[in-house]
This record gives sequence, structure tokens and C-alpha cells, in this order.
Amino acid sequence: VDVDIYSPNIIWENFQSLFAKQAQSVDSTAVSDVEKKDSIAIKQSILNALKSFNPTVDITIDQLSYQEEMQLRDITSSIALKDTSILVIDETGFKYLSGEVKLDAEAVLNDDQVIPFKGNLVSKNFHIAELMENMDYFQIETLKEIDEFDGIVDATIDLEGRYDENKQQIFDENTKAIIDFSLRDGRIKGMPLLDTIGRKILQKNRFTDVQLAPLQTTIYYDKGSVEIPFTEIQSNVLHAFVEAGLTENGKQSIWFTLPLRMLFHPGFECVPEKTGNAQGRNRIFIELLENEEGELKTKIHLSKKKFFEQRGREEEFKDYKQLMREERKARKNK
Repeated sequence: VDVDIYSPNIIWENFQSLFAKQAQSVDSTAVSDVEKKDSIAIKQSILNALKSFNPTVDITIDQLSYQEEMQLRDITSSIALKDTSILVIDETGFKYLSGEVKLDAEAVLNDDQVIPFKGNLVSKNFHIAELMENMDYFQIETLKEIDEFDGIVDATIDLEGRYDENKQQIFDENTKAIIDFSLRDGRIKGMPLLDTIGRKILQKNRFTDVQLAPLQTTIYYDKGSVEIPFTEIQSNVLHAFVEAGLTENGKQSIWFTLPLRMLFHPGFECVPEKTGNAQGRNRIFIELLENEEGELKTKIHLSKKKFFEQRGREEEFKDYKQLMREERKARKNK
């Protein structure tokens, strides 16, 4: 059975009411509990309909309003049921703010309130400033403190995890994601975290206005931890490399590698091209390490030995030193 569904406008709260009538008295049922019951009722209704008719449903919606801050536009999707319990969401696309999103996903719908899922999402042309403002800076205080943070982001995300209907969360201790991320026209003004680093290197005003060269990296999210591989960052004020991950005791640690000569460079009028890790013989390392209160504290290192020790990878430090010797030898032979 093929079914075509079209709507010019859907308000999510009204859509929920088709499946589950909210409690008449707010005093007797918490709003969050009502939302959980509605979500479960929607899932069960969709599952029953798909099992009964086994249709392929093609959906077109001009606008979907999910809470005041999220307005999705030009939504298209194809939905079907596979093997009686796997919901397949295919060829899904929509526009949100300045960006566009394409999505394919599968979710196991059963009687449990934990829904296993996996999916692939491709987003293009999202402006960081309007996205963070619209999402209330993802409830991250460090982002709220920045005077200006903008740029255009493209990302491809492979995501796998379990959606808990009770917690109403996608990202939890079971979620894994690989995010291929690129940024262009990046600019940061008035970021307290960068000002702290500036004071550490005795240049408190150096990072007042940072303009970034195009940036591309892969971010790994695994059960609550974030890992960023060695990534070059070029800007008008500093040339550096960043990498991040968990220490052996489970603390988040971010390391910046800086060519020492750049600390005394006055900066550039225009953002220069990236040069790669072989530039600059001497380096210093700035670490942002999570403390017991979950705050990031700054430390300066003259060697990267601590980086490998924190991660239980002491043997790799020998390989790292050998690589540095080879780089120095290559520069001398030029």
C-alpha cells in the first residue's frame, strides 16, 4: 500500500493530541510526564498502523513547528516498516534556519520504552550564530559567554544509539557518533576561554578578534566522551594544532600545540594558508583539563610526554619523538 500525506502546516502539540489526550489538570500530572506518555502513544499508534497495512508512506509538509524556537520547512520523507518492527525513514530532507538537512535512519519499534536506532545525517550551510541562539547555546555556559561566534558549518553525522522515552534523550551513555565537520568564514570575538589562554602566554589581548582559515576535522562521540584527532587551526592571530579526548581517569582533556615562534609574531592582516605540522622547530603545549567540578583549567607544558601518559600510551611517545627528529632533519636538508 502506498500512501501520500501532505500538510501545509503542522504544530507539534496539536499533532500529539491526535494520539494522546493531555491531562485536564496540570496539578495532577507533571507536564514532562504528559509529554512522555504522548511520545509513547505516538510510537504505538504508528507501529499499529504500519503493522496493519504495511504501507510505504510518502510525506510532504510545508512547515512543522516544534516548540517556538524550531521551525522546520519543506519537509519530505518516505517511511516504511521492515521485518514487522524496524521503522525505516528514507530520503528525508528539510530546511531549518539557513541550513538544509538530509537524513536516513532506522529505529526498532517494540513494546520497550528504549528505542535502538541508527542513522546518517548530512547538513549544509548552517550559520553558527543563529543556530546557537535558536538552540539557547545548547545549554553550554562557555558558549553563552562569547560576544560573537559565527561561521558556516557543513557536517556529515553517522549516529547509533538508543532513545529512552522516559529521559527524552538521544545523546546518552550509549550513543556513538562520527562527525565529519567543516567550517568556513569562522570568527570568534570576546571569548573568555581564549582570553584565559592569552593571559597564560602573557598576551591577554591577542585573542580579542580571531578570524579562522577553513577548518576540517572528524569528531568522535562515544558514550559521553568527545575525541578530536590532531587538527590544524590557522588564524590571523595564531597557528596551532588541537586534539582532545579522555584521560585514563575519565577527565576530558584538550591539548593545543603551538609553534613557539608564533607566540611572538604580531599576527596577520589576512588569514594565511595552512602549513602543516612540519613548520616550526620548537613547540609549547597548552592543556585544558577538566577538574573535579567539571571546569576546564589551563596548564602549560614544554613536552608532550604528559599527553601520552594521561592516556596510557607511553610507548607512542617514543614514536612521536622519532617523528619530530625526522622533521627537523628534513628541514635542515632543504
